[in-house]
Amino acid sequence: MVILMIAIGLTILVALGDSTYIAMRLNSAAERRVKAEYILKSAVNVAAVLIENDKNSQEDPLTDDWMKFQQGLEAPGAMLGIDEPNVRVSLLIASEQGKIPLLQLKDTGAQGNPSTNVQKWAPVLLRLMKNLGVGNSTADGPPVVPEQLVANLVDYLDTNKDAFSYQSPSGESFQGTENTLSEEEELRNEGKIESVASELSAVPGFTPDVIQKILPYVSISNFAAVNINAAPEQVLMALDASMTQQLAAQIIQQREQQPFTTGLVSELTAIVGGSIAGNLTSASGSGGNKVTHSGNIFEVIAKVDYGNATFMASATLNKSGGRAGGGGGPKIESLLIY
Repeated sequence: MVILMIAIGLTILVALGDSTYIAMRLNSAAERRVKAEYILKSAVNVAAVLIENDKNSQEDPLTDDWMKFQQGLEAPGAMLGIDEPNVRVSLLIASEQGKIPLLQLKDTGAQGNPSTNVQKWAPVLLRLMKNLGVGNSTADGPPVVPEQLVANLVDYLDTNKDAFSYQSPSGESFQGTENTLSEEEELRNEGKIESVASELSAVPGFTPDVIQKILPYVSISNFAAVNINAAPEQVLMALDASMTQQLAAQIIQQREQQPFTTGLVSELTAIVGGSIAGNLTSASGSGGNKVTHSGNIFEVIAKVDYGNATFMASATLNKSGGRAGGGGGPKIESLLIY
């Protein structure tokens, strides 16, 4: 009996010790989460101040403080006055207007006669997909030709139930499938996208492989022209059918030395020639007015590595220091590793 009572007592003590240890870990994790949330919000506020204090209309790596964070900067917590061990804070600020604006593909025209914006941006997204190899054989499903993908996306964004149909002046044929879907399969038709990473999977043909390829080059922020001072090479090449990789590289080289300004037409003409410059900057027809020299929307990503946990926050800000689109505070996610 004595041995039995001792065994029972030891079992209870072990169980209490284990539950106490788990409770301590949970309390510690909750405490770190609260601290990390305030650190993240502070980092986003720092980004807002840097962006708001940028008085130049164009992006200038030599004078704009926020551009030092384009590739992301990391600092130990001690440098920021945080007296907790094993704390590292990272901040990345990037121009969102250097990407292709997907919301411009919302079709408001009649069937067979799409709106000017769609005529302008559908071929741009098509060229991006082709340059990235979208439509080739994939591991997560049968390939879908890029023209079909673009048409399906237009169908997803428009507010009617007609299939998108369009043949561009350069010969690309886009034919959507919305009118062939059943009521259970029909697209949402609300004219907006909340998240590229998760929501595009609802568009027929947009497999994880397709979304992963285009994700760095497309935006769901509401703007009408790409900031040529921020666009990466792949976006520049997609803006015009005659834009070669060499010309895109020359544009990037030029803007690093001297950002493009209000004299964008003449500045571009000196690099890519009058034909391409006219196609990019002309306000008439379906070919032009795709670029601008300035940007007002920025993507901010803050990260805190706190012991064995990682916390991240993202926000879309504008130059007035507010949340672009009238959104609230930053979205915060966490990853805890035990």
